[in-house]
Amino acid sequence: MRSDLLAAILRVDMCFSFTFKMGAFMSKISILRTLLLWSFVVLAFPGFCFAQDAVQVEIYAPKLPDGSILKISWQDPLKKFIPVDLPDLNLSDGKVTRKLLTGNGDRFFLKYKDQTQGFYLEKGLIKITIPDTSLTDMVVMGSSAQRDVDLWLAAWRKEPIYVAARDAQNYMMSQTGNDKERAANTYDSVKRIFDLKKAEFNLKLIAAKPLSFVNSMLLKEVMLFIPHEKLTEVYHQLNGDARSNSYGKFIKFYLNNLSEGAMAADFAQKDTSGNLVRLKDFRGKYLLVDFWASWCIPCRQDNPNLVRAYDRFKSHNFEILGVSLDDKRKLWVDAIRKDRLTWTHVSDLKEWKNEVSVKYAIQSVPSNVLIGPDGRIIARNLRGDALIQALEKLLK
Repeated sequence: MRSDLLAAILRVDMCFSFTFKMGAFMSKISILRTLLLWSFVVLAFPGFCFAQDAVQVEIYAPKLPDGSILKISWQDPLKKFIPVDLPDLNLSDGKVTRKLLTGNGDRFFLKYKDQTQGFYLEKGLIKITIPDTSLTDMVVMGSSAQRDVDLWLAAWRKEPIYVAARDAQNYMMSQTGNDKERAANTYDSVKRIFDLKKAEFNLKLIAAKPLSFVNSMLLKEVMLFIPHEKLTEVYHQLNGDARSNSYGKFIKFYLNNLSEGAMAADFAQKDTSGNLVRLKDFRGKYLLVDFWASWCIPCRQDNPNLVRAYDRFKSHNFEILGVSLDDKRKLWVDAIRKDRLTWTHVSDLKEWKNEVSVKYAIQSVPSNVLIGPDGRIIARNLRGDALIQALEKLLK
């Protein structure tokens, strides 16, 4: 039997046993027939059993021509950059209605031609009005999740550190040559403060509104910048809806599989010479899996720190494995050579769809994972002095 069909059957079996509890009343043959039928549904609609509640979405777009095609897509947080498109919506008399299955607080995307706009759903009736031809002007009514996100974003954008980081980034992007490098250093420093302040801001908001569906989204946004113990504590304090939506499921997956103490998931990818390199090849060593790209300015700025760490500790059972999110081989290899990164490097040249970065739920670069000789994750996102200090303690 095809492995994907078998997986689908198992997923449907779990979904049905949770939802209907009908097994005691069905013969083995009818159960098998039902599972096979619904397995094909799951294969066609991958998010089917991920959903929790029904929502009716009514879209009003009086300025768009009849016959206009709208698309709604959903992105699994575990595969952030691989959207799942749902069946097309055909506009008639300026409106269209569609029923969806969603956990409370799940994020969807509405697409029209080359425009995309995100929105948050929950069970019940949701009305989306597009007053003109631009999706940026659309209004979502009936979703407390969308309201909470709008309020959070408006408040966060008023914070001084948000303004400082935005200005530093804009200035960096406007510079060239040595000026751009200096501006990148400044932005990198500001961004580190930004991440910590955002974590503090989100945690306060979660505590102030404990029943909000989107608290799991707020926690996911900053989970890489708070201690493991705090993340675990706050996750278990989320209400049931927040834990059961896609963001809550992602955090649970992260805590069980990608955080400190978890066994690092094995992978295999080709190096610059085309040889297959496996994570398990480094078992018995302290290994830093470094996610980066030639086009990533903060990554390139941090590479001298990695070189210093490697030169100091490579004779003490320490290795680095670079995983590039590049999509052009020449740029990748040239950056390795220019920055003198003498450790092993791998990539599938799929940029953000790099299979290793997807498996490790990498949301931004630079990112890294420090793995112990036993294959368990020790820490994530250690940079600069923090990496040196951690290695000194481990390898003393």
